[in-house]
Amino acid sequence: MRAPTRLAPLLLTGLALLAAGCSILAGAPPDEGLPCRVDGADPCPGAYGGESFRCSDQTGGDGFCVQCSQEVCNGEDDDCDGVVDNGFDEDGDGVSSCGATGGVVDCNDADPSVYPGRPDDPCDGSDNDCDGSTPDGTNCRAEEICNPLSCTDPSCSANDRCQEVNCQNLPDICAADQFCDLETDPPSCQPLVRDCRMPAFACSAPQRCNPENGQCVDVMQNGRGCTYDAECASTQCMNAEALRLLPEHLDARSGICTRSCCVDADCDVGEVCWAPGSGARGCVPTSILAMGSFGAPPANACQGSSVCGSEWCALGVDDAYTISNRGTLSCRGPVGTPATCGSTLDCVSFTDTSTFCAGGVCRFENCSRPSDCPTGMCAGGRCRDSCRNASECPGNPDDAACVYAALDVSGRTDYFPICFYTGGGKENGEACASDDECRDLTCLGPNGRRDSEPLRCRATCCRDSDCGDMGQCRPVFTGNWEMHCLPRPMFTSGGVASP
Repeated sequence: MRAPTRLAPLLLTGLALLAAGCSILAGAPPDEGLPCRVDGADPCPGAYGGESFRCSDQTGGDGFCVQCSQEVCNGEDDDCDGVVDNGFDEDGDGVSSCGATGGVVDCNDADPSVYPGRPDDPCDGSDNDCDGSTPDGTNCRAEEICNPLSCTDPSCSANDRCQEVNCQNLPDICAADQFCDLETDPPSCQPLVRDCRMPAFACSAPQRCNPENGQCVDVMQNGRGCTYDAECASTQCMNAEALRLLPEHLDARSGICTRSCCVDADCDVGEVCWAPGSGARGCVPTSILAMGSFGAPPANACQGSSVCGSEWCALGVDDAYTISNRGTLSCRGPVGTPATCGSTLDCVSFTDTSTFCAGGVCRFENCSRPSDCPTGMCAGGRCRDSCRNASECPGNPDDAACVYAALDVSGRTDYFPICFYTGGGKENGEACASDDECRDLTCLGPNGRRDSEPLRCRATCCRDSDCGDMGQCRPVFTGNWEMHCLPRPMFTSGGVASP
């Protein structure tokens, strides 16, 4: 009866070593490459015991001895501290960036509110639970659907984007002999008496056939409130919210007939090129701007330094131009030469940086806040220059891109296109599968979203001519409003198709 008592210490020692992943064998520590098993059957002496070797897991538990090293994200305990892939959860949400925690990967390791398995995915236009569905909108009630386009102002909450189910949000709920009438409140299914999409009921000129509901519509000039592209001579009914205009100033309609623009000269008499800081740009009559506290753009409003001559197109604040003291871009300050300068504003911009003046010479500049930069634009730790398309960016034209960034102006975030240097990429109109493949980092379907085919690279633009034969410059919502080249809509009038 005493034998078990004598064996107990030995048994406990063996169990402890197996729990650690190995046991220490007699003799000198093994050389690197000695066969071993991580389950303890043939371990590396010294693994997890202060020595410099561990057993690297291969297949079926068979491995070989390797020297301890700095931890990397690879599913192994590289630094021999008993913890696999420690230190690769930068945002502290419990999910690693390489799938070490349960095989799932944190799709945004810089934001603790974004991680796989998050129980709620609010309707905010972002993939908060890393499941590839953007958005899920689990915060919406059963009788609602998630529509991130329904409220795009930065002050909108996730609940503001939950909408009641109607035919505008779910067009398929209307029967084959019905159309969705957006003029009713809420939008409702109405009997389809005559469908102009059918040859027998073609619209008579000058009316157009609206392909969205099969109804003939009159064509209106710029500045009129609208609901559909077909109603506008410009073929563009620009979203009123994108331009931060109020529907009550547009005959209670949700959009305005307009065209995209770079400067006031692109617009008709009595209009200005309205760029409120949302990212969208369009010709708007001054009479509509005067109805609210919008004011009018200053005469030198710009969105690219190429229009400013010897000055910067810089970000500032203009109370007369902005809503709630919003920022605008205008020509500011002189520009000198790279060789000599007397102040920060005397320096021209270089590839992927702006410059600052030090010792009378222009230098490259990093930044941490807008005030660090001559242009007032700090993004990605670099001072940036403004742009309206990639051709306006200085430096190597093959590397330059014009991409949208959120910039802080007096405590408020607005969206502006800035010069960024991607090293090239696919051009406007080329087939793509992701944003990263494109020069201007935007890959969208023909409807301006990622859920339609075919996906193409869509260049940043400010007027239709920037798009060449590839379509029309239009605002699209990709988390904020951006101007990109999309296919020009086609309509029929008198049975003949035309833009």
